[in-house]
Amino acid sequence: TPLGRDLFDSATVDNLVDAVGVRPRPVLVVQLHRRVGLSPEYRGTVGRWQARGFPVDVAYDPTEDDWWQVHPGWSPSDEVLSVTSLWLASRLASTASGGTV
Repeated sequence: TPLGRDLFDSATVDNLVDAVGVRPRPVLVVQLHRRVGLSPEYRGTVGRWQARGFPVDVAYDPTEDDWWQVHPGWSPSDEVLSVTSLWLASRLASTASGGTV
């Protein structure tokens, strides 16, 4: 689900924890800027999900411009698409072999 610039608002990021519900399921967080390590907002959100039992994977796209360069016409890089599709494929394979998504 594309969330656009609103995702960079820390209030929106915090609301994502509540928006996904209470049933733990895998979450992928892809940080779209060159920072090393998660931003404080993302780190806090990941911690809240993990405290609720959600398994969280984190990926970075170091090829992307800093977040303030993202604009409405932005398209994800090949790296973002690759990381996301590989993660989703691994989740679907886990489901096929008896795991849960």
